[in-house]
Amino acid sequence: MTATEREPGLPLKSSAISCLVQGFAQLRRPAVRSLVLIPLLINCALYAGALWVSVHYFGMFLQSILPQWLGFLQWVLWPIFGLVFLFLVSFTFTLAANILGAPFYGVLAERLLAAAGVPAGSRGGNALRSAAQSMWIEARRVAGYLLRAVPFLLLFVVPGVNVAAPFLWLAFSAWFLAQDYFSYPFDALGLPYAEQQQNLRRMRVDRFVFGGLVQLALSIPVLNILVSPAAVAGATLYAAARFKPGEPRRVTAP
Repeated sequence: MTATEREPGLPLKSSAISCLVQGFAQLRRPAVRSLVLIPLLINCALYAGALWVSVHYFGMFLQSILPQWLGFLQWVLWPIFGLVFLFLVSFTFTLAANILGAPFYGVLAERLLAAAGVPAGSRGGNALRSAAQSMWIEARRVAGYLLRAVPFLLLFVVPGVNVAAPFLWLAFSAWFLAQDYFSYPFDALGLPYAEQQQNLRRMRVDRFVFGGLVQLALSIPVLNILVSPAAVAGATLYAAARFKPGEPRRVTAP
């Protein structure tokens, strides 16, 4: 399939907004549906197991520390436990989904690029080794994000600076999300890290618009469980729309 023989029904939009919207639509495609459902089900199963274990041992903990005459306090502590658990899930679900889904998202980017007529790499060789390597790379990205996030969070408690802290945090998060999700189509296109960074700098405003929209979508309950694969799909559509067959290592700027 050539660059002009694109698969029918695969729209190649050129703006960050339209690409992300179409990214959600692409998740319904039969060719990529399993790449979305499998990591999602694994992630949900892990959190369901974590909830069961947490409830079990928290109940045992309460029984061990509360005398019978203070049993009524359980009605206060259980809601607090529920709120803490929900907070931890909302904070870590996407990070865990990205690590578990890394091997699937790489294939997702390759398939969408191929459907768009853009030559992409192939994940040959040992499947387990490739999956483990993808998860390790994503885990390093997440660790790097967490290390960089600490200084930004500390800005919230610095008098004077804390006024600008929310805006700096939003910019930082948008920057990281764009870095993370565009790495999948860029890897599929065979771009080394240095050239990936050059392409991201070339995107200018679209880079932060895309990351900011992803961040906004992650704050919406229920929708947020589909944001990661949709963001990978959207980033892939963006790269495919700007890909020049004569310049296989460059994604053009708007």
